[in-house]
Amino acid sequence: MISSKFNHRLRVNCDKKNSRLCIGLDINPDLLPEKQDKSITGLLKFSKDIIDATIEFCPVYKLNMAFYERFGSNGYAWMEKVVEYIGGRAITIADGKRGDIGSTTHQYRTAIFDKIGFDSVTVSPYMGTDSILPFSEDETKGVFILCLSSNNSALDLQYHSSGSRKVYEIVADIAMGINTSDNIGLV
Repeated sequence: MISSKFNHRLRVNCDKKNSRLCIGLDINPDLLPEKQDKSITGLLKFSKDIIDATIEFCPVYKLNMAFYERFGSNGYAWMEKVVEYIGGRAITIADGKRGDIGSTTHQYRTAIFDKIGFDSVTVSPYMGTDSILPFSEDETKGVFILCLSSNNSALDLQYHSSGSRKVYEIVADIAMGINTSDNIGLV
């Protein structure tokens, strides 16, 4: 029997394409050439062109939600069309680093997984496990927990110690402890 658990699906997809590549579809129209059509229609076409050029060897696409949300409902429509266009040919990650109390997290989960159709999401663990667990209820959906980032101000929090352990080490341990459905990873 083939497992439907997210981490298994991710491994299979990476092995099938012989790649561990994750392409960030974090399209910033402010950085595109002047001649590029920067309307939502033009940005959707640009997104599809990237996918068409890479889908054979790219197992994962990450969409940073901020680049879409900045356009309001039109941006959400663009994001939904990109996820629909990928259409199961690769794993999709909603990079929103969501994290709030349980009832709010349930709403985020519904929007990201059920309405937009993403396969996985990035979350912030700093409100505790109740900001993560609602995302992990469905073993077919993945949860990437923010653990250790490369931005300069990561030092402000992630490298602080609690006893002999760094905060990021504690986050990693929490992730391992709640990964009962084999659908949790780390960022």
